[in-house]
Amino acid sequence: MKKEIYKYMYVFIIIYILVDLCLKIEFNSISIVLIWDTIHNNIIQYIFLFMFFIYEKYLWKCMPFHNIPKLHKKYEGTFKSSYDNKERKMYVKINQTLFGTSVTVKTEESQSYTVAANFDITDNYKRLIYTYHNEAKAEYNERSPQHYGTTILDVEDKNELIGKYYTDRKTTGDIVLHKSTN
Repeated sequence: MKKEIYKYMYVFIIIYILVDLCLKIEFNSISIVLIWDTIHNNIIQYIFLFMFFIYEKYLWKCMPFHNIPKLHKKYEGTFKSSYDNKERKMYVKINQTLFGTSVTVKTEESQSYTVAANFDITDNYKRLIYTYHNEAKAEYNERSPQHYGTTILDVEDKNELIGKYYTDRKTTGDIVLHKSTN
């Protein structure tokens, strides 16, 4: 989902620049000099667009006035399912920008991808809530068919995330994650 948003943002910028050029150029007298002058006269706008994307992707993490937890890390941990009360290992990768968060979870049996994610921030209490789509490896498909679920992780300490998950198969579970050293 996040990659789709970036794709549309990049297409928008290209279209913006092309429309901007077309509005300022007379088609019967197109020349390299005229195109260069048009770009040169609008360079501040183009720099602003470029800086906005750099800020949104990277620089916001350095700014202290953003209340959003910075979790762009890898985590390792365990989850215990109500399905069989067995504890299993999981590996989690959280990617963040200022406007988006995605979570990828891998276990020995399956992989999950984010459908939607958001932070719930209330009175300095922070939680990451995300909905995911899970796909099991072929050998586990019979007992673990594709499903959707929601995870709620408490983010009191960004090095340790603790929470619960719920699935549309009517199973629940507890999750404990620790920042990965890899």
